[in-house]
Amino acid sequence: MAQHVLVSPGFYQESKACMRQTLSKEVWLAVVNSKVYIDIFKSTTGYVYTVTPQGTYTVHTTGVRTLCTPQGTYTLCTPQDPVTRSSSGTSSSPSDDLNISRDIFNSAVTSNNYPRPQDAQYTAFIAGIPKSGITTKRELAMFLAQILHESGGLTALSELACANNGCPGSYDWLNGHQFFGRGYVQLTWSYNYRAASLDLYGDANVLLNDPESVATDQNKAWNVSFWYWKANVHNAPGVQDGQFGSSTKAINGNLECSAPGNPAALARYAIYQRIFTIFGISGSPNPAGCA
Repeated sequence: MAQHVLVSPGFYQESKACMRQTLSKEVWLAVVNSKVYIDIFKSTTGYVYTVTPQGTYTVHTTGVRTLCTPQGTYTLCTPQDPVTRSSSGTSSSPSDDLNISRDIFNSAVTSNNYPRPQDAQYTAFIAGIPKSGITTKRELAMFLAQILHESGGLTALSELACANNGCPGSYDWLNGHQFFGRGYVQLTWSYNYRAASLDLYGDANVLLNDPESVATDQNKAWNVSFWYWKANVHNAPGVQDGQFGSSTKAINGNLECSAPGNPAALARYAIYQRIFTIFGISGSPNPAGCA
């Protein structure tokens, strides 16, 4: 049995109105028309399906579920079944370790004395995880801690010092746009916008022609942040060993890791410690790698 489905990229929560089915024979769901794949996360309120532009994938499963979307009702694989890419590439199924519910996400933010995040922020966060290269909850906690620090608890989507006047002379201009810090990671310089745009959208002009959207579109704000992590932090020495300080060194080491006890580096680690506990990660957080 084969089914080719056209769905718009975005986020969908499984509706209670959707009927569930179980089939005894193998079902193949090939998502080809929009070149999208579907990531499935289990939350405390049900299953969350995230549709992301990323290539053509085929789902192999022995049981199916249904998903209600604005485009209609579609049959999808169960979270327990593998997802493999039908062309070149690696598996796109998210690790069960990355199942972060809305409540846990909210607690991770508010426990650090930041305002409760909006639902759209959680939605875009979950949707962006597959772009990050992150495969463990520990690394996801490291990422979120760094992002909370960089963005003032998800409250700053533009570099505050540049929001009003653009910081003339501080960053480069291109086609009438200035490339100061935007998005949750505060992405700067046109070459970073170009690289992120090429990797995320296959077109350098998506962000080069509209860098302002990184500060107004939740998906772009998270996507460039996940891209930056994948490109600059994920494979930095010590990060995959759980050394939180190594992620700080990769992000802002010149300013914060030249000597022990830097207040900003300590603040980042304090955020991580709280998220580490809220995420229910085994073991203890490791501050090593910064100084």
